[in-house]
Amino acid sequence: MILFTYEDGTVIHSECRHFPGAHNRVDESFQGTKGKAYMNAGHTGKLTDLKGNSLYDHDGTGNANPYQVEHDMLFDAVVKGEYKFADAENAAKSTMTSILGRYATYSGKPVTWEEGINSNVNLKPDTLAWDALPKVLPNEDGFYPYAIPGQTKVV
Repeated sequence: MILFTYEDGTVIHSECRHFPGAHNRVDESFQGTKGKAYMNAGHTGKLTDLKGNSLYDHDGTGNANPYQVEHDMLFDAVVKGEYKFADAENAAKSTMTSILGRYATYSGKPVTWEEGINSNVNLKPDTLAWDALPKVLPNEDGFYPYAIPGQTKVV
């Protein structure tokens, strides 16, 4: 789970789990000055005012997978040579927010932006080549090591 407040007061709360035996869930909620937005990977979404009154309730029935649609649009633009998704700063901040979520989830502790930026975690292969091995490999039984919240250190 990540709960993060940006300098301008924008708040994001994101939650996902991927531990063996745990409930699988991906949710995002955003708090604004006039209300809240809640979305999940089940393609449902709700907008409410600050008193909790429903402004919009989307059940997602028949919706295409939004992650696939996003990729289809991006790949289509690349093929056409269009430069309409030039948003590197927001992409970098979004990626760092995801990394902070991973750090918080793996460690079981709150992680600040500054702690995340200054983390010594390096998952990059030692050699940048197509046949380079990742730093983390499965054990002899084919299982990868996994984080234990409260014990795993990331910062």
